[in-house]
Amino acid sequence: MIGGSPPPLAQADAMGAHARTYGALDEEENPLGRRIRLAFRTSTITVSILMALCSILTFQKVSNVDQTSEAFVAFYTLLFAILIFTFELTQLLGLATMKRMFKRNLGFCFKPYSYSAFLTFVSFLLFGIEASPATDGDSNWLGFLTGSALLLEALLLTGLNCRYPHLITPMYPRLPVTKMPSSA
Repeated sequence: MIGGSPPPLAQADAMGAHARTYGALDEEENPLGRRIRLAFRTSTITVSILMALCSILTFQKVSNVDQTSEAFVAFYTLLFAILIFTFELTQLLGLATMKRMFKRNLGFCFKPYSYSAFLTFVSFLLFGIEASPATDGDSNWLGFLTGSALLLEALLLTGLNCRYPHLITPMYPRLPVTKMPSSA
């Protein structure tokens, strides 16, 4: 836009409806969006490390066969922590090969609402495990704290995406879908 006048119709159509509504989405032109996305990525990486810690503490507390359900939930929590950590680190570092692999196998991570639902599901798993570093009590303060942080992040992600989609949507870029070569 030169001099505040709107772009010609052909140029506006080339930019897309999203860019017409919210302006340019380049990170250089939107530093607030860049900072919000970086904060979300950093907090998710931190919470995923805490999730792994909760799982390890739960594994240490499993002492007999009656507690296999807790070990099972802790195992899945550990797998989800590794998955979330790897996804966020891949997005932060910009590894194109890993992004394509995540897009093919875990496409829901690239949509803010489905990723938020996934984080909500994992946060409720954290509420159910015994992840206290103290050996004398059955309190789950670390699991509850980590689950609450993850749930808060999921709710903030959903709320910000509803209210300010131009800040969150570039966090989940649309990658081109590569087709497998047909076997002739």
